[in-house]
Amino acid sequence: MLELFKAWLNEKGTLATSSVEKYVRVINSISEWIDYDISRISSIDRFIEFRNLAYQNKMFINRDEVGNRMYSNAINHFELFILDNCK
Repeated sequence: MLELFKAWLNEKGTLATSSVEKYVRVINSISEWIDYDISRISSIDRFIEFRNLAYQNKMFINRDEVGNRMYSNAINHFELFILDNCK
């Protein structure tokens, strides 16, 4: 799923390559912190479950605050990816 997300981000062409790499790493890190297999995300409902768990996670909250909202921005892009691909 992360490779598809990366390809989707690159296809959109609005982000620098470094941002694409960071967003992919962030989604991977979040999935590890909340012990959530992102390959299970096959619908918007599963994505919402993932997002809610992330937003309640202390590591996510701390990193997002310190990282100028990069973590929540990665989730926002991931949501758009899910919406584009889970129709």
